Amino acid sequence: MKNSFFLLVFAFSSISLISQTVVSGKITDGNTGQPLQGVNLWIEILENGATTDQAGNYQITLQESGEFRLEVSYLGYRTEKIKVLVVDYRDWE
Repeated sequence: MKNSFFLLVFAFSSISLISQTVVSGKITDGNTGQPLQGVNLWIEILENGATTDQAGNYQITLQESGEFRLEVSYLGYRTEKIKVLVVDYRDWE
């Protein structure tokens, strides 16, 4: 039986001359709530990703906004593909 992830995703824009958006969050075991170290996160279309640290935290810096599929994989767990909407809030002005 594959274990499940609990994925917490935050997306926000940083204020800089070059538009950069940061997708960050924390991944924990869905049953125990323990943080998972070494989880791979990958946005294939952008060829960009990250790996969680010891506390289960990750951060991916993007140069563009839009809707993307975030693939989350970890040995012994079911791979998840999650839609993530990344918004540059300066576009709302």
